Amino acid sequence: APGNDMTMNYMDYVDDGCMYMFSAGQKARMRALFDTGGFRAGFVSDGGGGDPSPAYCASKGNSVADEWIANVTIGALNNTSGANGGYGNFTATTVSLTKGSTNNVSLSPGFAGTSYNEYWRVWIDFNNDGDFDDANELVYDAGSLSNTTVSGTLNIPTNVSEGETSMRVSMKYNGAPSPCETFSYGEVEDYTVNIIAAAAPTCAAPASLSNSNITTTTFSLNWASVTGAQSYDIQLRAAGSTTWSNFNAGSNSLALTGAAVATTYEWRVRTNCSGSSSAYSTITTVTTQQAAVEYCASKGNSVADEWIQRVRLGSIDNTSGANGGYGDFTNLSTTVNKGGSYTIVINAAWSGTVYREAYNVWIDWNQDGDFNDAGEAVYSRGRTNATSVSGTINVPASALTGATRMRVSMKYNANSTSCETFSYGEVEDYTINVSASGRVSENFKVSDVSMYPNPAISQTTLRFYAEEKTDVTISIYDAVGRVMQNIKLENIVGTHDESLDISSLKTGIYHIFVETNGNRESYKLIKK
Repeated sequence: APGNDMTMNYMDYVDDGCMYMFSAGQKARMRALFDTGGFRAGFVSDGGGGDPSPAYCASKGNSVADEWIANVTIGALNNTSGANGGYGNFTATTVSLTKGSTNNVSLSPGFAGTSYNEYWRVWIDFNNDGDFDDANELVYDAGSLSNTTVSGTLNIPTNVSEGETSMRVSMKYNGAPSPCETFSYGEVEDYTVNIIAAAAPTCAAPASLSNSNITTTTFSLNWASVTGAQSYDIQLRAAGSTTWSNFNAGSNSLALTGAAVATTYEWRVRTNCSGSSSAYSTITTVTTQQAAVEYCASKGNSVADEWIQRVRLGSIDNTSGANGGYGDFTNLSTTVNKGGSYTIVINAAWSGTVYREAYNVWIDWNQDGDFNDAGEAVYSRGRTNATSVSGTINVPASALTGATRMRVSMKYNANSTSCETFSYGEVEDYTINVSASGRVSENFKVSDVSMYPNPAISQTTLRFYAEEKTDVTISIYDAVGRVMQNIKLENIVGTHDESLDISSLKTGIYHIFVETNGNRESYKLIKK
């Protein structure tokens, strides 16, 4: 009845804490009465006709003349309050804390004069039952007395209910407080906590991409594992191509076979999580090894009377003179494009009488170490005493991308075979770089790309033609896809020669990427 609220527990017969509150056993009996199946369960299900919000026990400090709670910082909560008469009701202030999270705690005392030793505790009513007595509801315990700011962390369990509940912060002079205590000196503050669900984990793109186990036709792709990944999608393409091949892996690596020899591939990977996929990673490259190729010998036994004086093809323009019957000029190279046509010019020289000479040129399009395959005899001219001969070389679409061998032969009075040693005349070998195409797309703003010398020892020159002012980036990658040099050029127009210092590079195969207007093409460089 109104005015007859219980102020003492008449079931208690001693002068202790239970004089003003129920014992733990009494509380358990009452809860059983109102729980599902209890005799008075309907009081809970229909609200009992009153306010369903739990009523919390009182707790306060009787005096704040000397000390009080000056600041409470928990997670995003930062409340500077000053003295509040021993109790501060800040339940209108709500801080959201995530299930399973760890949150920073910083609690500062305020003093009127002398700094006294205080003890701090924080409780959260996780089950929203109107008290702070249940397991794990003491979320922060300073553990010792302090007269300065105390700090630490508090954890929100993953199995607690979501929604709003109460948090109590207690600072007591010279001793540890309990959640319902009224003590002589210090202060208590109450807040509202909103327990929220943890955000769904993001499906992150893989990082730390690398390559391993590289051979002439195989390699492995590797990346760092991503939390929550169920599988990975991998895309692979030959450098310069616009078409991806697609693969899937259940772990953070993928072994591939059947690759082309001495070829650079681009690849990227994305993560598949439950219900979503990440964006693709940045593109990285891998280059297969150069096959060990040995070509047959071919030469003229005598150059006393005639020899190859000069050879011109693309960026190759070599005036050599007599070279004892054979000249190894594989350090000189030019780049040709699949499907392209190029003019070769060969000049002969004689010491006296002008004899009739026959000419042959071969290019090892499939890079198998011989000139015997269909289409590899690219030029032939019967015997003639003309000082200069020329013809057109057509690059087949089936030619392998990368560096290969060109052989030029001049034989007295008859055509030679590609591996012949003959009496009079000369043979010279050169390097041809086969590119995927003349341009990657209509947006690729440079053309006629060539590199010489190639192979090179300490320096090579990259030559290209820019049809209009454009920015060009030149990058040197090693065989495992690491960037060794990066050069940015601005407002290039017309024919441009860019000298590349490769003296610090180790002997091996490198790939030069030329990028402009968002498109790029690759060229192989051999460092001797």
